[in-house]
Amino acid sequence: MTRLLCALLFCFTACFQAHSAEENNLKVLDYPELHVTPSASQRLERLAKRERADRLKNHSAMFLSSIATLVATFQATDSPQVSDDPDNVDQNQISTQVGLAVGGGWLLTNLLLATSYNPYSKGYGEIKKMKAGSQRERLAKERFAEEALYRPAKLGTRLLWFSVITNLAASAYMMGYANADAKLAAGVSAAVALGPIFFPYNWIESANQHRLYKKKIYGPVASLTLLRDGSQNQQPQAGLGVTYSF
Repeated sequence: MTRLLCALLFCFTACFQAHSAEENNLKVLDYPELHVTPSASQRLERLAKRERADRLKNHSAMFLSSIATLVATFQATDSPQVSDDPDNVDQNQISTQVGLAVGGGWLLTNLLLATSYNPYSKGYGEIKKMKAGSQRERLAKERFAEEALYRPAKLGTRLLWFSVITNLAASAYMMGYANADAKLAAGVSAAVALGPIFFPYNWIESANQHRLYKKKIYGPVASLTLLRDGSQNQQPQAGLGVTYSF
């Protein structure tokens, strides 16, 4: 009888604690935007202050990729393979025109982005005057701040992959119809074209870092529970359960 009462008391205590812990965690997890540290608005403010100073670093990999393509283009100009086939000369001229368009186009695109595109400053300017007195107002401010973080990351991802594909294709095209020296330059250009994958825009890294911190709010939740003791009779005993939510 005493064991039964102890078991009932333990079950009641465990259920009450688990229910209380669940309620508290649900309150926290209702709006993770309000609990991530640093918050989206804080991160946006910091990035906005550094935006002008970091612009060359932000575009450095894309600059190098476009410049490498242009160097290979100049090297391949009037440098066709030694062959009796006149088609090689024509294809070499076309490939250098493609390389000039791709390399020059990406160089110009990133120069324009570096000088005139300031997404963090614009985003922070839109939210810094927003009220943050009530929970609803704070939530709205943080969600608008997250949009300002994710928007340039989405653009940067598209530009990155389009740049890699076009610069690789242009370099491969020049390699097919140029002489040995120009082939080497085009091969280097193809390798450098992959650089933005390993050194992406700061826009992408900042957004990914915020998503990671936001995800960490959904951590393990521990609670008391009853577990089988593993014996033949499978007797219940006190234990600690850990659940993960993502």
